[in-house]
Amino acid sequence: MPRAQRRDLQAEYSRLIELFYYNISIYRELQINDLKKNQELKEALIDKIKLLQDEKSVNQVDFLIHKYLDEWDEIGPTFKDKWDEIRDRFRGEVGKVFDRIRDHKKAVKEEHKQNFEQKSELVEKVKAIAEQELDDLTKLQKITKEVIGIQKEWKKIGFAGRAHNDKVWADFRAACDAYFAKRDSLMEESNAEMKKVREAKQKLIDRAKEIYQTEDFNSVANELKGMQRQWKQAGKLLPHEEYKFFKEFRKYCDAFFNKKKVASEEQVKAAKESLQKKEALLVEISQAIEAGIKDKGEKAIEDWRKQWNELGEVPYKMKSKVEGSFENAMEKAYRSLGISKTELKEKQFKSKLKNLSNAKNADDQLARERSAIIQKIKETQTALAQEESKLDFFKFSKDDNPLKKELLQRIDAVKKEIDSLKNKKKRIDLTIKELAQEDQEEKLKESEEHN
Repeated sequence: MPRAQRRDLQAEYSRLIELFYYNISIYRELQINDLKKNQELKEALIDKIKLLQDEKSVNQVDFLIHKYLDEWDEIGPTFKDKWDEIRDRFRGEVGKVFDRIRDHKKAVKEEHKQNFEQKSELVEKVKAIAEQELDDLTKLQKITKEVIGIQKEWKKIGFAGRAHNDKVWADFRAACDAYFAKRDSLMEESNAEMKKVREAKQKLIDRAKEIYQTEDFNSVANELKGMQRQWKQAGKLLPHEEYKFFKEFRKYCDAFFNKKKVASEEQVKAAKESLQKKEALLVEISQAIEAGIKDKGEKAIEDWRKQWNELGEVPYKMKSKVEGSFENAMEKAYRSLGISKTELKEKQFKSKLKNLSNAKNADDQLARERSAIIQKIKETQTALAQEESKLDFFKFSKDDNPLKKELLQRIDAVKKEIDSLKNKKKRIDLTIKELAQEDQEEKLKESEEHN
């Protein structure tokens, strides 16, 4: 080329070559800077992934690891000589995280399986309960508590997995609904019966309240004991209501029997004192009989009987013995006055009848004596039948046969005894009738005075 042109071209060429190498140098510096920055970002991301081991929420770990993976992919390349080492570190940390996630999901799956099995068992339990025969309210209350306990237990069991949770819950709810429907049906049926029991027990409470302060201890005690039997026979209410009703009923029973106990203790004390006084009177009577009572006559015997009756009751165990001693003393007194045995028996019965009529509880005393005589009549009639049956052995014997004669005398004596007993019964009946008439006249008189 021409020299002049060549120099200009060479100068332009040299300038462009210098510009080119200058631009290449800048690019390389920028590239190195990018690679270094990318390396720093990747290492920082690896550090973040390491920190995921301290995160308690596995769901949060799962969310963050995928976010960090996306960030890793968005970070550009780094130095080739560092790439293998930083990549391996990244994969190692990521692997640890995914191992943790995988183990957690496996554990959750196992937990869901166990929860499903536990819930299935509870479903079967409630089904079995719902199939039971429900015929007792106490048992029903116990079973209801059991079902409610199962429901509470259900709430403590966790999720059973998406595949089974809704189905097992539907089964459990259906089983519970079946039981409670059956329970409600039984409750409706038993409400009428429960009402009857409640009314019956309320009547017993009202009656106990009405009589517990009465002073007629024997009569009220027998009635309250009978009411206690009726209480058991009336049936049972629900436990809390039964306790409330029985507490009130027992309050009146306890109040009465405590009062009766105190009265009985006082009665025992009085009976012991009466025993001492009657024993002293027996000694006095015995001494008087030995000294002679002809000048006083039967009036002395009547006075002794009056004193004896006024001294009151003695202890039950001693009553028979003491009364026997007194009757023996009275018999001895009558004999000392020359009164016959037959006349003595009549006087003794007449005196006894008078004493019974004047007693505080005359009606009861006379009724007991009447029952005792009726029983004696039956026993004597049985004895008569036995004696008369023996006559068959002597049907071909003459009346002067000593054995037959003795048997006839015994039969005649038994017949007389029966007649005597019937006469006593008749006299007691007349006395009871007279007392009833006197009582009626007294009431009529009181009514007229009141009007």
